[in-house]
Amino acid sequence: MASKSEAVLATRLAAYDRLASLSSRRGADGEPEELIPRRKWSERHVRTILEDEEAARRLAGRDKPRNEFAAYDPLLHAQYLDLPPLSPPSEADMTGSFQLTEAVYNQAARHPAARVLSFEHPRVVHFPSFLSPEEVQHIFDISREHLVRSEVVHEEGEESVSNIRTSFGVWPSRTAVTQNITDRIHRLLGVPHDFGEDLYVLQYKHGQQYDAHNDNCMDDLRHGRTATPSCVDFLKRAGGPACGPGAGGVTCGDRMATFILQLKHPEKGGHTVFPAASVTKAAMKRRKIAQGDEWYCEEDAVLGAAPAAGDALLFWDYMPGQGSNRGSYADGSADPGATPVYGALHSGCPVIEGEKWIVTRWIRSSRFT
Repeated sequence: MASKSEAVLATRLAAYDRLASLSSRRGADGEPEELIPRRKWSERHVRTILEDEEAARRLAGRDKPRNEFAAYDPLLHAQYLDLPPLSPPSEADMTGSFQLTEAVYNQAARHPAARVLSFEHPRVVHFPSFLSPEEVQHIFDISREHLVRSEVVHEEGEESVSNIRTSFGVWPSRTAVTQNITDRIHRLLGVPHDFGEDLYVLQYKHGQQYDAHNDNCMDDLRHGRTATPSCVDFLKRAGGPACGPGAGGVTCGDRMATFILQLKHPEKGGHTVFPAASVTKAAMKRRKIAQGDEWYCEEDAVLGAAPAAGDALLFWDYMPGQGSNRGSYADGSADPGATPVYGALHSGCPVIEGEKWIVTRWIRSSRFT
């Protein structure tokens, strides 16, 4: 009996055989024109060959390209453009006095176009048609030639590439279009513009992913209140690691929310999932978790989202709390005014077919520098 790997290889080779007749054609000058790579008879090359299968079908006229914006609704998009302007923040708000109130926490979820996917632990909200097709194309145009391998920050504060995060990314240059987009994000959230980090564009190709993680310092702090050196440096960018007015505000300089813009969604895979969410835990109680570190990408009971191109996704890394808003994460005395949400742990699942492109805007609770 053939092994599973042999069966997979046979399937891939059979798929290539179906395309063999398309491997070349004659151009106007009589010379052959390549449509797909010529056959390479080793398992190592099969995946590369098959990744070009869809392109070959399209060039051969067998298939129409997928319309990335089939679900785009210009009327929904217009509702985001009509958001009222933000009131100018005070200097005190900019330097730690801003409060994560219930009104702030609920503002985006109350937008008429919002779709709340999870009300609590974490709060996750989907915004269809947040970007126009032209805005998406603009971000592609200023980003695609400048991508580099994404890095992760280690406890000692050093950054390096890692199998935990296999995407490519870039901090694109600011333009009038990107400024309009970030302004729209902050008007939707009701949070000062200067609390946002720069937009970060990410590309995930076949097999690339980002393992489950928190965007704030929760991975470092959930077992104690003393931050690692890398977390301290991370918090300093927004007034931390001290909490409260004149410092890092209600999150002690930590990331308060994550806003994701979807530029392109893959044909298969690449969804964002929340394996520690309350609704995930409730749904998984009677299920046997599959073996492997990425069980959450295989289970349909896991809270997740697969936004279309132009859509946006918001989740809160903190929620309104009752802490004293004093102390510091540097010495373990921190008592943040907002409550960190471990349920915001999330993963970008592996891309199976196509590419995934997103833009992330991380939001702090004090001015980010």
